[in-house]
Amino acid sequence: MARVTLRGRAQEMSVLLGSLRQTARSRRGSVIALIGEPGIGKTSVLSDAAEQARRQGFAVGAGKTEEIDQVAAGAPLLVALRSGPQPLLEAESFAGLAPLYERPLWLIDRIAELLAERAARQPVLIGLDDVQWTDPLTRFALRVLPARLADSPVVWLLASRLTPLDRLEDVLAAAGPMPVSRIVLGPITDAEIDELAADRLGTAPDAATRQLLRGVGGNPFWAAQLLTGLARRRAHGLAETDAHAELIAGLRQRLTGLPESVVSVVRAVAVCGRAVPVADVAGLLGQVTAELVYEAATRAQDEGLLTVAETGLSLPHDLIREAIYAHTPAPDRTRLHRARGRQLATAGEAALPAVPHFLASAEPGDLEAAEVALRAAAESVTVMPEQAATLARQAFTMIGVAHPRALEIGERALAVLVSAQRNNDVLDLADTLLPIAGTPGAVARIEVSAGRALWDSGAGPALEHRTNAALGRPDLPPADRARLRALRALAMTRTPSAPAAAEAATRTLAEGARLGDGPAQQTALLALTEITRNTGEHRKVLDYFDQLRLISSSAHVAERIRALQHLDRYDEAATLLAKLRADAGDNLDRLLPSHLFAQVWQHHNLGELAAAEVTARKLLRQAEAIENFAYLMNARMVLGGLAIYRGEVARARKEIAPIENAVERQDTIRASRLLAMQAWLAAEEGDPERSLRIIVPLLSAADDGSHAWAWSPPWMRTFSGIAQQAGDPAAARLAAHLADLGARRNPGVATMKGVALQVRGHQTADAKVLSRAVTVLRHSPRPLVLAGALRDLGDVLVAAGRPEDGQAALREAHNLFEQAGAYGYTRAIEADHPALAAHPRRRAAHGWAALTETEARVAELVAAGHSNRSTAATLGVSTNTVSTHLRSIFTKFEVRSRVQLANAVRDAAPLR
Repeated sequence: MARVTLRGRAQEMSVLLGSLRQTARSRRGSVIALIGEPGIGKTSVLSDAAEQARRQGFAVGAGKTEEIDQVAAGAPLLVALRSGPQPLLEAESFAGLAPLYERPLWLIDRIAELLAERAARQPVLIGLDDVQWTDPLTRFALRVLPARLADSPVVWLLASRLTPLDRLEDVLAAAGPMPVSRIVLGPITDAEIDELAADRLGTAPDAATRQLLRGVGGNPFWAAQLLTGLARRRAHGLAETDAHAELIAGLRQRLTGLPESVVSVVRAVAVCGRAVPVADVAGLLGQVTAELVYEAATRAQDEGLLTVAETGLSLPHDLIREAIYAHTPAPDRTRLHRARGRQLATAGEAALPAVPHFLASAEPGDLEAAEVALRAAAESVTVMPEQAATLARQAFTMIGVAHPRALEIGERALAVLVSAQRNNDVLDLADTLLPIAGTPGAVARIEVSAGRALWDSGAGPALEHRTNAALGRPDLPPADRARLRALRALAMTRTPSAPAAAEAATRTLAEGARLGDGPAQQTALLALTEITRNTGEHRKVLDYFDQLRLISSSAHVAERIRALQHLDRYDEAATLLAKLRADAGDNLDRLLPSHLFAQVWQHHNLGELAAAEVTARKLLRQAEAIENFAYLMNARMVLGGLAIYRGEVARARKEIAPIENAVERQDTIRASRLLAMQAWLAAEEGDPERSLRIIVPLLSAADDGSHAWAWSPPWMRTFSGIAQQAGDPAAARLAAHLADLGARRNPGVATMKGVALQVRGHQTADAKVLSRAVTVLRHSPRPLVLAGALRDLGDVLVAAGRPEDGQAALREAHNLFEQAGAYGYTRAIEADHPALAAHPRRRAAHGWAALTETEARVAELVAAGHSNRSTAATLGVSTNTVSTHLRSIFTKFEVRSRVQLANAVRDAAPLR
């Protein structure tokens, strides 16, 4: 059959096989899109390509998506990994993916690692049919994996119908510079249809047959269906004049001639939509044994209507399923869908696979369907928030606001939407539920959910106004009133009411404790951490997080780590981070975004810039996947800062460009952080005046109790320097004053005290003060901060006529910057003090000291897990250039693999 339907595909197969050969030669990945209408031959081409690829030495995996089962997350890809006589993944490796199924980001990354290892042994072809029906997880995987594996010989052969093409186009757009081939399968020619007829009938078609065949429009599948009917009619001596019936209603006629038991089985499988166990079909039909179902299925297979396999019963082609489904009476379809949904939603099983069947059989006010949709939404909210939010909305829409249980269903849907961070949907549903809330307690619960959405959106004033209105209602239950008051205190930290926020939060904390209400206490403590963070009192912040741990030991771990970092307690932070990594199986990608955020700053502040970049990019990918703007912005700001350290100013601008409009649409705290970054970048771009216009209002508002950014020590040295360069001594003095405040509010924190001294010494060019700053900062764990103070001291000493002392300080600063990978700062020192560059250190023949600056950068990135392609993109060079550097690096380190290089770079850490 495959050879018949491949008539007329010689040109397409030539293009496809040429792509396979190119991949095998270049050892680089590619994507091939196979596009065409139903029945045009996509499946046959894909099958033949897989066979040809095997003959060329490819390892092959194939999968297929199903329209009815889009919520079976990742199934098509996972099936492809274990399909065929020689699966791409061994059983043990495949079984190792099971624990990651509910963590899609980690699952996809592990699949990438396994496929890269497989492709290192032989080229790989992964074929997926009917991509137009891909579920969200498979679609996300296809957007990520081809680009991730661009440097491996992996061919992605993706077949899709002409409409809808959006899911395939998303995948192709994400392929970036990878080779992408689009093969559009159009109708085959009349001559090729005639050749197909000769293959099937055993003789050239006569004029009447050719006329009938012209009616299929060049579609090989329908031509084959027509020819099958003609062949059967001839074999039974029937007239051929009514052969159009074979084309129009062939499948229906087949069913008509079959026993009702066979028809019932075929229809049940068509409703199920994918391979279904024999026992399940028996359960759907009722009072029918599995043996009878198997007997009927075997008869249907003989008729070409079913496929019987170990995985269950399935239909051989979508067109067959669609035709059978369309001719199944609507009441039977509804009954079978509901029965199948109930099978899949058995207690203790995941509800998600059952959802499409309940939706297909739902009626207005269908409480059972709404319950299953909500259950599935709650199960999937942490791994597929977008889909969970959609299901939650559908559940409420299904029953409607007039349903007796609308409030209960609505509140449960609201909880899912809050967890999914779909803030606009939360507010819309909350406003729909409030008129039917009925009791003050229900009103308060809804307002608390709405308040969480407003807080996440950065709408502090709106949150304060809304909670005030809710608190004005009489007869609120005490616990609900306490929760609203705690939420109002949290809102006040970002409004003009900030001065009164501390008293309000403290009072509400006591009220929550008296009532024994944990949520009210947690929100009040969060408000207090926000208040103290905004005033730079990091010791108090840590105290509040310690109190939070007594209420919930696992909550807010990342925020506690950040508080420890602000207090220079990096060893304790490292211990907590190590536990988080251990809980995640020592896999960085399994960390939650908040944990990744804390890890980014641990690396950054300890001068581990390469590791900080890798972690920040992982955070960025997670933030994009869950649509969390706060983490996305922070990841991009870190990446922008790292680029500045390396002297890559244009790249820094590119990193933060996607978030720059946030200044207008985000809350003032987030806007302030971004404005600080924009000011730093403007100065690095050589425009101190523009930078000054940004920082003056920032500095003026820094101590109003609403801003946390100001109490991160390096900012004040940066802004003081900009103010001095731009000729604004008042702004410089204000920066120094803020640095002093930070030191006074955090006694015993070396970084805070040292930076305050550094700012004063730099403004007055006082070598003694700067020397004290350096002495203090030697007790700080932050090497880049110490390097900055040494640079300031060296500049002052050289200007004061003490070149030897000055150059000693500058050389130490140079070494610290170089060890961290802050090459932009090393070049700046060399530009200001050519004597340091005039006598370069003799470069060693082997090891870290033998690497050039660019080689060191490449080694850091590759050792941290970057591919050649992502390394090239980061450095703005070609992959060929990266390959050239890697060959030199391998020689200097005397290693032969990337794993050995990673170990060598790690071992060389003390020397860097």
